Amino acid sequence: MSENNSGKNFNQDDLGAILNDAAHVFKESVAPALAQAGREVGSVLEKTARDISAQQQAQNAQRQAERERQRAAMAEQIAARQAKAAEQRRLAARHNSFVGRQLAYGVTGAFACFIAMSLGISALGSLLMLELVSAVIGGVMAGAALLLGIHLIRMSSGMRRAESYLKFMDGWVGCTLAELSQHTRLPVSRLAEDLSWLIKHRVLTGVWLDLDGEILFTDASAYQEYLAQRRGAAKQDEKAAPTDESAEAVLAQGRSFLRQTAQLRTMIEDVQVHARVVQMEQIVQNLLDWVQENPGGASKLRRLTRYYLPTTLKLLRTYTSVDDNPGEKARQICQEIDRILDTVNQALLQLQDTLLEDTALDVSAEISALESMLAQEGLTGPSLDMAGSAPYVPGVKGNDGRL
Repeated sequence: MSENNSGKNFNQDDLGAILNDAAHVFKESVAPALAQAGREVGSVLEKTARDISAQQQAQNAQRQAERERQRAAMAEQIAARQAKAAEQRRLAARHNSFVGRQLAYGVTGAFACFIAMSLGISALGSLLMLELVSAVIGGVMAGAALLLGIHLIRMSSGMRRAESYLKFMDGWVGCTLAELSQHTRLPVSRLAEDLSWLIKHRVLTGVWLDLDGEILFTDASAYQEYLAQRRGAAKQDEKAAPTDESAEAVLAQGRSFLRQTAQLRTMIEDVQVHARVVQMEQIVQNLLDWVQENPGGASKLRRLTRYYLPTTLKLLRTYTSVDDNPGEKARQICQEIDRILDTVNQALLQLQDTLLEDTALDVSAEISALESMLAQEGLTGPSLDMAGSAPYVPGVKGNDGRL
């Protein structure tokens, strides 16, 4: 009986100790491990929650940026459509303006020509009736009306060309006449003349032709900048220009002129103009030879190097550019250049004669000084003068001293 109680007590004590040990182990090892695991799980859950939140925020920002991009693209499309519509309205308004002005000038010009014809018929009737005063007055009025009508009709046709020029240059600050010539199929010289006429008569407004007739500006600020650059370049040239031409500079400019005229001469088919250029080259070469022998007189050719030669080159280039063009205007230009070339040759010959006269005066002065010095030294006398003045005839005593 006692043994059973003892075993029972032993088992209870062992069980309590085991439980105590288990509790101690749980408290010392398992509980901290569980707590650490709980903290790590909480940290992982917290990080996962932050990542999910950041991802959601990024997705929201991306969706917001996409919506903004779509709104910006839509705004750009709307602005582009509005700009295109405004440009179409501007072009349509400009076209309507040109058409209206063209029609107005054309109708008015035709009416003026009709009035001129009526007045001309009336003046002719007055002349047949021997009413001279009425005939003269009617003829003058008819001529004035006819001139006005022709001018208005020319203005009308100019409107169409002006619109074509502006349409080609839309969106440009300016363009060269060479580019415009390729578009219009017109020679540059004729194009420059037409543009000058249109600008002068205010058919073309808001455009400016440069001083050399090579660039057409459509922007006022760009044209003003071009003028400022030209003025600055002119001032620099004035500062750099020497007060007196040196012989080297004159010879270099003259030789450059001869090289360029030789190239241009090969493109001239007209025999008379070709001959004038050849004559001019010969005279210029004579002048250069004179400068080479008399370098101190290079300043006498200032006008030649500064004006005559550059202007002549420009005229020759114009001749070669318009010579192949058909039409009365091109023929008149070539005739005028031919005429002025002859005038220039006459002026160059006169300049050559003047230089030779100066040389002759210098030689005469040197001869007089030499004769005076010889006379002072007693090296000249009547016998020497006679011997020097007598012509030499072989075999005659007094000429060779042998007879």
